[in-house]
This record gives sequence, C-alpha cells and structure tokens, in this order.
Amino acid sequence: MVYQAQIHKKKEVFDYSAYRNSFKNEMSASIYNKEEVKKSKMFQALWGDHYREVYGKDITFPVATLDTLMGGFTIERQGGGQETRSLRLINKKTGKRNSLRAMRKSVTQFLQKGAFKYTYLEDSFDDTFTEDLLSDFYTSGYPYASKSLFYTQTSCSRDL
Repeated sequence: MVYQAQIHKKKEVFDYSAYRNSFKNEMSASIYNKEEVKKSKMFQALWGDHYREVYGKDITFPVATLDTLMGGFTIERQGGGQETRSLRLINKKTGKRNSLRAMRKSVTQFLQKGAFKYTYLEDSFDDTFTEDLLSDFYTSGYPYASKSLFYTQTSCSRDL
C-alpha cells in the first residue's frame, strides 16, 4: 500500500446514561423572561405595545417525548430559516413529515443570514442594543397564531 488516510471517522456511540428518562407531566415556561419584556414608557411610545405581555407570560403545557408522541417521531434533520431553529421530524406511524420549531427566534441567525451573509458573527450581537431591539421587534406578532390556526382547522374538520 502506497498511501492510506482515514476519510470518515468511525461513528462514536453516544452515552445517554447521564440523561434522565423520566420527566414531570407538566412544565411552565415563557418565551422571553420578565426583564426582556419590561420596557419603559418612552420605548413603548416609540416602538408600540406589541405582544410583550404574552411573550413574557408563563404558560403550563404537558410534557411529551418525541419517541412516544403521536406514535413516535424520528429526527430527519435540522431545519430553520432566516430566524427560526427547528427540527424536521418523520412520524414513525404515518410517515408524515412535521416540523418542531422553537418559539424564540434567533436575532444572530437573522442578522447572519440577512445583513451579514459573508461575515461570521458568532456572538457579536449578544447583550447589545441591536439584539434587544430586534428581539423586541419579534414581539409585534402574536406568538401562538399558528397554534390557533391549527386548532381551528382541526376542530372545523371534525364538525364536518
């Protein structure tokens, strides 16, 4: 043999033993913490009211695991666009594709893909006025609108 090189590393077996395999039935969380949605009267006069209160409100929701939810899901790949982080999922039972999206949008990802395409930002905008202002801009849209649309579609189709 004249030359030998490893092209692909052998897949490492991931050790899951440090992770829990049982969870609470419910959790509470908010999209933004209370400090992030607290804005001065001047700021609100300049930028508007938005849905800050909704983004800062703790909601309680049931906990589910991907391997048991709706017959189980497998992760196809990482998704996401200009500002969202998501996973592309495949339902093991039906084969249908679904997306699981984070409710909190990424300011750095938005800036990276839009304004600074050819410059790697890393954490350059963390804890800056720009990040605060763009994060606040996201509160102008109602965060649960797609969920209510889904509910309306499914409840209407059952009534037919």
